[in-house]
Amino acid sequence: MQAVSPLLVQRRGDRHHSIEPSLSQSDPWLHRPVPRLGHRVWHTPAWHWRLSASLLAVGLTYPRVSRSGCRFRRATAEKAFAAPVDRLVSRFNNSFVLWLAVVTLVSVTRPESFDWVNQEWFTWLLGVLMFSVGLTTSIDDFRSSIRNWLAVVINAAACFVLMPALAYSLALLIRADAPTLAGLVLIGSINGGHTSNLCTLIANGDVALSVLMTMSTTLLCIVATPLLAKLLLGTVVSVDAVGIIQSTVKVVLAPTIFGLAFKQWLPTTSEKAARFTPILGVLATCVIVGSSVASCRSYILSAGVPLQLAILSLHLLGGLSGYGLASVARLNTAACRTVAIETSMKSSAVGYLLAVLHFQNFLVRVPAAVSVVWSAAVGSAFAAFWGRSSIKPEKSKDSG
Repeated sequence: MQAVSPLLVQRRGDRHHSIEPSLSQSDPWLHRPVPRLGHRVWHTPAWHWRLSASLLAVGLTYPRVSRSGCRFRRATAEKAFAAPVDRLVSRFNNSFVLWLAVVTLVSVTRPESFDWVNQEWFTWLLGVLMFSVGLTTSIDDFRSSIRNWLAVVINAAACFVLMPALAYSLALLIRADAPTLAGLVLIGSINGGHTSNLCTLIANGDVALSVLMTMSTTLLCIVATPLLAKLLLGTVVSVDAVGIIQSTVKVVLAPTIFGLAFKQWLPTTSEKAARFTPILGVLATCVIVGSSVASCRSYILSAGVPLQLAILSLHLLGGLSGYGLASVARLNTAACRTVAIETSMKSSAVGYLLAVLHFQNFLVRVPAAVSVVWSAAVGSAFAAFWGRSSIKPEKSKDSG
């Protein structure tokens, strides 16, 4: 066999040393010639076996490293994608007042733009709103009602006792006719609006408590709204109490329960979907507002200032009264703001749909069409005013 030069051996040793540093240069196998093709297996040097074993070990562990690395890279990419999307969603939702003003202007100047929104579309859009409420609510929110029971009770009393009485009094004050009185009382007797959660967030209120209040009044309105309509309007106009209950269950309760079940059974999917749910809620609200105003445009313009002032006063005085009741109960500042916004902002779209389905007189739906604008305007005004000032964290009386 031909002798190998020391320089070649040294180069081979350096090259081997770069592959496996644990081997020393004094290893006798390094000074043997590299076997040529066709040599027997037992003539293969030890460094070759060691290198093969190392590569085999790396090869066996590589799939696990690859899978974990892919998961890490996928999670990092999702976080990098989620950050700008969340900022975009937040900016879109915070501009809700702007979108509402644009839609109202379009519905007044070009009412034909919303001719495509028929009663079936209106019902589906309300279902989307209620589904989003259920999707952002969990079973833990119902458990938290035990700790926040006082705030929930105050909001329910303000929603179904204070507001109907205030609506009836304002209708008598402006000497409204029977259909207008029925529409005002119907607005005062419905549940809190879904957009109150967004306004509570802007006002630095208690968002979790706001969601809980919206959910509780939504469930209570199934019984409270038909009962109040029958008690307050039974002698004024004919009221289909059974039909109101059926419509409320179909439009309010069923989509809300479906949203709760969807979140409970598919938590991962619902968590991803909840990121875009507020956008759907804002879009659905804007379409509902535009359709309501466009369908009653001529009646709204001919109603004059008294009806506008009555509905504005209903939402404004309701919010201030709710804040006063919460302050008397010694709730914390965040809870007081939440009660005020929840009381002032009514789900006027539900009232409009009930007026369309269960009241024969067309004029009953006019107050609801006006209310969809003023409710959002008053709630947004509260949110903008309180959003300028931060509050210190404190415990309310009911949290202990």
